[in-house]
Amino acid sequence: MEPCALCGRSAATTRHHLVPRAVHRRLKRRNGAQGRDLCATIPLCRPCHATLHQTFDERDLAENYDTLEKILADERIARWRKWLSGKPDGFSPKLRSWKTARRERER
Repeated sequence: MEPCALCGRSAATTRHHLVPRAVHRRLKRRNGAQGRDLCATIPLCRPCHATLHQTFDERDLAENYDTLEKILADERIARWRKWLSGKPDGFSPKLRSWKTARRERER
């Protein structure tokens, strides 16, 4: 089992596209994909993956957080990592829904 790239816990992971697939077509049309690996992924546990998508919208991920280093440098993600890294491997926090997170971002 591959550890999560954000929290480092040994939990089941999913693959997070560093450049969200939803924006691939737009980037290709505008030549924004030149020199970028659109297929690059990192392993994330489900809580970290959900938190990442609740924290950033897809455009923000594609434009400003397209590397693991940029994601790790964000203060909100650093707080999340610190909190979650102390939890046991099987721990699954209650998260808000993506719809609630989107509404909060739009305010």
